[in-house]
Amino acid sequence: MNSLSRFHVFPRLPNEVKEYIWQDFILDANQDRLVVLSQPSEEIMPTRFLSSSPFCINRQSRTVFKRLYPVKRPVFRTYEHATFADDIDPATDTESDSSFTSHLTGITDMENTELCGDLYLSLERDLFLVVGYSRTWCDVHNHTDYRGSSAPYCMSPPLELSQSRQLKHLMEIVRVHRWEIAYDPTVIRHLGRRNNHRYGAWRFEEVQTCQHIYWNHLTDPNDLMSEVILLPGSELLEKWEAQTIFYDKKMLCNQRKF
Repeated sequence: MNSLSRFHVFPRLPNEVKEYIWQDFILDANQDRLVVLSQPSEEIMPTRFLSSSPFCINRQSRTVFKRLYPVKRPVFRTYEHATFADDIDPATDTESDSSFTSHLTGITDMENTELCGDLYLSLERDLFLVVGYSRTWCDVHNHTDYRGSSAPYCMSPPLELSQSRQLKHLMEIVRVHRWEIAYDPTVIRHLGRRNNHRYGAWRFEEVQTCQHIYWNHLTDPNDLMSEVILLPGSELLEKWEAQTIFYDKKMLCNQRKF
């Protein structure tokens, strides 16, 4: 069994082959990776699923990872709720992210705010939850999986409009009212015929797919909001498969524009 779990000749392979193996492994490990945008601030939630072990293995794996997920976003730790100025331009990102500190507003004590890391995203591969989640629904920094001695508040600045327009895969969490499913709360297929989406089509110009997770009066919203943070995207979609509708590019092209 040990002989099958180890590949001793890997270091001796050509670099091109090793990079191909790393790429295949990284893409498989990050399939349906969910990026959560908290409303209404649209700040990015730095969940643990946005980190990846290949990023820390060696220089080559890190290089491949950054090529697949090239959008670098800083993560700040603070003890105050933060909002971000509208003029943040990540396109001017340099090796140092200290310039982002000047864009933090609404923090009473800047000494308690610090840059604590970075996120690497893919606008083409990642699945972005853009509607329906708010961290006020689920106080994640007080959850047992997130609790620390001081329970800091971590966040990453919102995406710029130019970046939002490049997103390919979106997700929405949609509440369904009683009268919409009065005949059968377990069936939501008829809702797909509406083809209505709350995200602004003018903002997400290149979107190719959108997945809706519907919840109703039978669902505890706190449970759903917690699972958005605590489950990887693939497990979340599998668990809520019966309440999920998938819209492809053809369907989205026929949607009502907002």
